[in-house]
Amino acid sequence: MTKYDDASWHYGADNFPKHLPQEAGATHTGMFVAWAFLSGLAGSIHVEGFTVDIQKLQTRTVTPGVFFYEVCDGKFTDEDLNDDGN
Repeated sequence: MTKYDDASWHYGADNFPKHLPQEAGATHTGMFVAWAFLSGLAGSIHVEGFTVDIQKLQTRTVTPGVFFYEVCDGKFTDEDLNDDGN
């Protein structure tokens, strides 16, 4: 498995703003993951096991950052995308 990004790499950094919650470290990657998933690039683990969560992205009832932090545990790996996405 290849890890592309991890929210802890950001919120764990010395220069991460102290007034922000850890979830803020997931915002930028969450935006990319949301775009990829909504563009049909989600990996089978998500398509088969997280349909309700993907539907929340489609209906905009969850933010990309929260989705990424909660569904992907703040980690972006090659398993999150299908072959075309990777």
